[in-house]
Amino acid sequence: MLQKNFLFLSVLVLYLFIFVFSANPQSGWFSQVSGVSSVLWNVRFINSETGWIAGQNGVILKTTNGGDNWISQYTGIVGYLYSVFFTSSINGISVGAGGNLIRTTNGGDNWILQGAGTANLFSLFFADDSTGYTCGSAGSLYKTTNGGINWIQLSSQTTGILYSVHFYNQDTGWIVGQYGRVMKTTNGGNNWDTAISGTSNFLYSTYFINAQTGWASGASGTLVKTTNGGLNWFSQTTGVTNSLFGVFFISPTKGWIGQSNGQILYTTDGGDNWTQQITTATNWIRSVYFVNDTTGWAVGYDGNIFKTTSGGIITSLKNSIIYNSDYLLEQNFPNPFNPHTKIKFSIPKRELVSLKIYDITGREVKTLVKEVLEAGVHVYNFNPENLSSGAYFYRLETNNYTSIRKMIFIK
Repeated sequence: MLQKNFLFLSVLVLYLFIFVFSANPQSGWFSQVSGVSSVLWNVRFINSETGWIAGQNGVILKTTNGGDNWISQYTGIVGYLYSVFFTSSINGISVGAGGNLIRTTNGGDNWILQGAGTANLFSLFFADDSTGYTCGSAGSLYKTTNGGINWIQLSSQTTGILYSVHFYNQDTGWIVGQYGRVMKTTNGGNNWDTAISGTSNFLYSTYFINAQTGWASGASGTLVKTTNGGLNWFSQTTGVTNSLFGVFFISPTKGWIGQSNGQILYTTDGGDNWTQQITTATNWIRSVYFVNDTTGWAVGYDGNIFKTTSGGIITSLKNSIIYNSDYLLEQNFPNPFNPHTKIKFSIPKRELVSLKIYDITGREVKTLVKEVLEAGVHVYNFNPENLSSGAYFYRLETNNYTSIRKMIFIK
């Protein structure tokens, strides 16, 4: 028995290693090593290889190989950096708490503190190489027309918190914030019109795919959409009550949103319907960014960085470990699942069979079968009951056979 348990644990550890650390393009979202434990607030790439992340404790991380390696850059900031934006491989800005605004002209090797007032600055967006905007607490709003060398304060006509800014061109842009506030300008921020978003929940992020179509996401699963440039907004159903951050669309139909539970929402029809994509995170995904339909990154709490090369879709999982081809343990269906799923397997002869469920740490959470079964096909229903959302493993074992597969439970 001890030898058999040791074999199982060895196999499970090997599989976990392969699953967690292998950058398998067919495995949905996989982890990248950040080298920090800070909260990561914002990620942005200028191409498929080069990108930056801003976060807690003045963290700026840079990669030049698609995130395989992340290098920490010294900023001189000890507080939060909430947003980062690069207009080229060398010119970039990051903003954060207490009006911190830093600028680089050499890709982040050196950062210069410029500052913009004393309010927290939560969001940063450049419409082109020269024209950029940043916004934050107490209605703070600033603009640059020379690539961030100088900043002028604009009137936002509010003292509320402004969480996210997005511009379509130099003149046309939108800001969202506290209590469902949505504002639009068509003259470069000189004047702002307030629109009715249809919600009083805080809106944390906004993204426009063109001059007419945009989204804003926020507290309690709130998502609103416009198709007339922000004049009118209507609610879309996400099916979740988690706070939503970092809404990002790569086309008018395909988009992603980070959630406060560490998972990601995905749509292929412009937000009319959303499905869950699973990461190994258990806390906030603050920012999502894609460079094309398939390649993207998501960042959040605990230094978490995730990458996908399949649009976040799990197309296949080579996670079976089979020692005897006369036996078969099939992938559970449906997967991901809620509230229950079916597990199907085949055995070639009458014998003692064990079918158990384990969590991501290898702890046994359920025994579905432990009895002598006849030869043939067997199907068992698994109801997670009081288990939390996440990844689980099911293990089929006989005297001659052991197989493990992975499944995803979504509450």
